[in-house]
Amino acid sequence: MVPASDPEAIEWLLTVLSTETPTGHLSRLVATVANEVGALLHAYPTYIAVCRTTPAGTTDGPARVCRRGANRTLVFEIEDGDVVSVRKLPNHPAHGAYNERAAAVLSTLRSRSTDVTATLPSVSLERTRCGPVIVEGPASATPLRDAVEGARPSPETFERVLRLGLEWIRSFQEAYTGPRTTRSAAAVRRDLAVDPLGLEPPAVTDPVSFPTVPVHGDYHPGNVMQAADGSIDRIIDWEYASLTGDPIADPGLYALSLATFSFGGFEAGLRQAFLEDTPYSSILYDRLAAYGDSIGVSPRTFAIYLGSAYARQATVHFDVNGPWRFHLTPREKADRLAVLYDERPEICRRLAAASADARRESSGPAVRM
Repeated sequence: MVPASDPEAIEWLLTVLSTETPTGHLSRLVATVANEVGALLHAYPTYIAVCRTTPAGTTDGPARVCRRGANRTLVFEIEDGDVVSVRKLPNHPAHGAYNERAAAVLSTLRSRSTDVTATLPSVSLERTRCGPVIVEGPASATPLRDAVEGARPSPETFERVLRLGLEWIRSFQEAYTGPRTTRSAAAVRRDLAVDPLGLEPPAVTDPVSFPTVPVHGDYHPGNVMQAADGSIDRIIDWEYASLTGDPIADPGLYALSLATFSFGGFEAGLRQAFLEDTPYSSILYDRLAAYGDSIGVSPRTFAIYLGSAYARQATVHFDVNGPWRFHLTPREKADRLAVLYDERPEICRRLAAASADARRESSGPAVRM
């Protein structure tokens, strides 16, 4: 196996490209220029050649099925028709950082016995020629995303998937909550800006306050696995995780992703679930307002940090400096953030109204004397 980042391997690949036809000559020219400007590292293949030492089908052990992911390739090891383990191989040497981050965070979280520990993957980290590889057991469950994607869900289904996701992340945050922190206007700007792309969040004048919590970082219905009995079986894909972060990142991304999956796109989901008066927006704001109240976060703070997971993911991409292929790129994440920043006043207004309605209902009707 030869890493594509090896200069000698790249030069060898360029020399074997045929120049006997105009197309071949153009291919070599384009590849050579791409190599000189560093663009080849952002194009497949990441590994130029994979060689076997034995003929196919002659090795002992489980059968293997591969599925390409955004940053990692999943290798399912199968025995007697059942998946016995899953290996996550980095697609690029730089992508090994995702596996290292996930393994470190999960190891720390699982070292404590909590109500949610059983839903955290038990993983090990192996050092291989491909880089650090995560090994974990299979999840015999169904992602909640399947309940809403493909056709507009009923309001009842939308509410059920929203409720299940928010209930788990609330239990997770309660189990691991840290001290409360106050973020200055400058700190809020650092949290939500994407400097390499020149994206600035709207300025805030007053500090914001919230409890610090561990963050999954990519918490959406596709990563929440539901067992046949309706319980949450496992939360997968922790490559953006952090032991310290804001408590809005995960529920905010979950709500945004649920809307995106339910209505066939980010902007369509934002309209239906966040910006227009629909049964879905009524459900969503009631749930988010209750969530904010339960963790001591004001509607203003929730609206400010609603898209913080996008900002963090974009920042991680730049820190890792790996290829951006076949997944939502930092630019696309920044574009979504820009829309959220434009709509922040309306989202804040709706959250505040839902929170006020909930408080009035909880206090009961006024008594006239």
